[in-house]
Amino acid sequence: MNRLLPPLDHSATGGPSEVVFSDDPHVLGAIARCEVGLAVWQRPVPEDLGAWIDALPMSALPNDRLLLRPHQAQQAVAGLLWAAHRGDQAMQERLAADVAQLVRVFADLAGQRLVDLRLQGIEHDACWRFHYDHVPLRLICNYRGPATQWVPPELREMALAAQRDYDGPLRELPRFAAALFKGALAPGQVGVVHRSPPIAGTGQTRLFLCLNEPSSVSPLPWQG
Repeated sequence: MNRLLPPLDHSATGGPSEVVFSDDPHVLGAIARCEVGLAVWQRPVPEDLGAWIDALPMSALPNDRLLLRPHQAQQAVAGLLWAAHRGDQAMQERLAADVAQLVRVFADLAGQRLVDLRLQGIEHDACWRFHYDHVPLRLICNYRGPATQWVPPELREMALAAQRDYDGPLRELPRFAAALFKGALAPGQVGVVHRSPPIAGTGQTRLFLCLNEPSSVSPLPWQG
């Protein structure tokens, strides 16, 4: 069940929204601190897996959403990948195992038995507007192409107002990094203003993982 939490005050100009990075997975637990709005687990990109993902055509990338239990994730994601492209099954299993690991981590941190999972190939601008996520917590990982961008906390109001005209500094998540965002429904009303990178017309393609707590827009639970 979703918690009923106060919305973030988007007009606020102050307030903490610290971003923390580490190659230790325990860094994601820092999201529980009131001053942290984004916790990033920096993970190395396996060279062979990264090259395989990069070589896939857009038609071979999944575009699916599932509501599932953590122990179901590897089987479910492997099925999505196989349905999209009957290619290298060993690589598909490796990618599915990586996604499943992140599902387990997110479920533990969010205290949820079910996770809303989206795995999407993207070649358009997606959520290009600067925004706060209207969720308590969201974990994302970019497996291919440009990754999510965010602005320094002191410039968040400028970015929200200017949108495409914003010309201030931007930060971009590393590839394969697991990033846990505190959203607009999080306790403490702390968030980080961010956006999907605009890529329409560039020929670039992304493979994007997004994990959320169950909500009214989640699909029915996956049955396998």
